[in-house]
Amino acid sequence: MPDSVKSRTYRSPLRDEQARQTRSGILVAARRLFTTQGYAATTVAQIAAEAGVAVDTVYAAVGAKSVIFSQLLETALSGTDEAVPAEERGYVRRMKAQTRAREKLETYAAAVRAIAERLGPLHLVLRDAA
Repeated sequence: MPDSVKSRTYRSPLRDEQARQTRSGILVAARRLFTTQGYAATTVAQIAAEAGVAVDTVYAAVGAKSVIFSQLLETALSGTDEAVPAEERGYVRRMKAQTRAREKLETYAAAVRAIAERLGPLHLVLRDAA
């Protein structure tokens, strides 16, 4: 008889997608509350209520308030629902594939503008919290 039983890893694409949607909803709610009420006035309970989830779900899916805000900054940089390392971001890959300097500069300028538009409101929240 074997000494240990091998456990099978359980993976459910449906459950993974539901978790991603829950996390995304929490971040959308948090961004809305932080940018309208400010960092100090926003509570995890308010974020949970706005997202339509339990407070424990917020902590399990994203984390504490400071982690939520950090994730908002990361997603603003990446332009996606997840934090993405710089070298894996779409605009970086496009720049690497482009051969002409003008194309690279245009891609970079568009990326910087888009990032600034996403980060701007969050920077104001940080400034006001200081």
